[in-house]
Amino acid sequence: MKGHTPSQSGTRRLLPYGGVWHGHDGLERFFLAMSATWDRFELAEQTFLSDSSPLVVLTRVHARSRASGRELDFPILQTITVAGGRITEIRPFYWDTATIADACLPSTRELDGTNVRICR
Repeated sequence: MKGHTPSQSGTRRLLPYGGVWHGHDGLERFFLAMSATWDRFELAEQTFLSDSSPLVVLTRVHARSRASGRELDFPILQTITVAGGRITEIRPFYWDTATIADACLPSTRELDGTNVRICR
């Protein structure tokens, strides 16, 4: 349907993939940014809390950061707006954005002349 392009919004300042992404090109750039950030990003469990637009979905995520190697388990609540049978907006809500952002940062130090990755 013309005029209905999906968008994905996120936390702009803290997460490497945060911001507002418009249209198919924006969604593609969002997934490229997610892929660059996470070595693994699994939607371990999803519970649909509504069955009409906006959909509300509680998702349990298991992820591993490319930068730090740190593994996290965390929830995301998303609202998904559907119009004309198409997704027009996805809006994620994170419980602890600071912890997720921290895991996205590289964490190395010198120890006996060898770089060692530290998972905090």
